[in-house]
Amino acid sequence: KRLEQPAAIPEENQLAWAGNNRSFDTIKINTKETEVISGFAVSPGNITGIASVIMSPEEFGRMEPDTILVCPLTTPAWTQLFPYASALVTDIGSITAHGSIVAREYGIPAVLGTGNATRIIKHGQQIQVNGDTGEVTIV
Repeated sequence: KRLEQPAAIPEENQLAWAGNNRSFDTIKINTKETEVISGFAVSPGNITGIASVIMSPEEFGRMEPDTILVCPLTTPAWTQLFPYASALVTDIGSITAHGSIVAREYGIPAVLGTGNATRIIKHGQQIQVNGDTGEVTIV
């Protein structure tokens, strides 16, 4: 759980064949000291609220209504949390990921692919999610 996952494997070959230093990664890595976490803007909107950091389905009971769901990734099993979420932030994912699609269906802002937001954001901390720019700010 303490490992930082690479954006591609092998890490030094992040789709180099695409040329022009282009990469189609599904995560970005942010420093642990940052106050502005960068990810992919996948569902528009801007909201400030309290973070519910949920690491696995075993922790679903920690999700508070009208909070921002911060998690490693989502699968169909996580969909039951979306009615309670005011926004979504994940470590892994991009525009076509499960969380992106469901966030757009629910009309909530979402930033995915932050790489390590679950290690930076604390449960109960106030954050701002900007689904237009792909930034999450610790308030």
